[in-house]
Amino acid sequence: MILVLFAKANSKTIIEVDILGVLKIRFYLITLLVLLIISISALGWIINSFPPSQGYALLVYALLAIFGFSITTILGFYLRRIFGQREFLHNYISSASRQGGWLSLILVISFFLLHQGWFTWLNATFLVLAFVSLELFILMHEKT
Repeated sequence: MILVLFAKANSKTIIEVDILGVLKIRFYLITLLVLLIISISALGWIINSFPPSQGYALLVYALLAIFGFSITTILGFYLRRIFGQREFLHNYISSASRQGGWLSLILVISFFLLHQGWFTWLNATFLVLAFVSLELFILMHEKT
């Protein structure tokens, strides 16, 4: 369903808004917000209820990944919408989701390295450079 907002008779200027697309994006953002609230609540409950020696590390990492993905995607979408170039909302949400995934992976890998005692500034720098290189490769591949 497409709604035509503006059309001039003399020129061929037509601005169309895909109402179903906007509703899908709104549903996606609300789902991410619900996941954010659930993951931060569950993460707080696990940290306060169980000692670290009981072996809930995988669950903590999964909740941390969900938290990181949802918060960075929501923030990235709204920051792009406020400060970014004027694009379609689908471009905002796809870029924000991709970069939110990368940032949540960096967060989880950093906490895993910290848990193992392998986290150093050199490892963190290489980790960030690897993901920046991957993002640049994807951006260059999209443009060609």
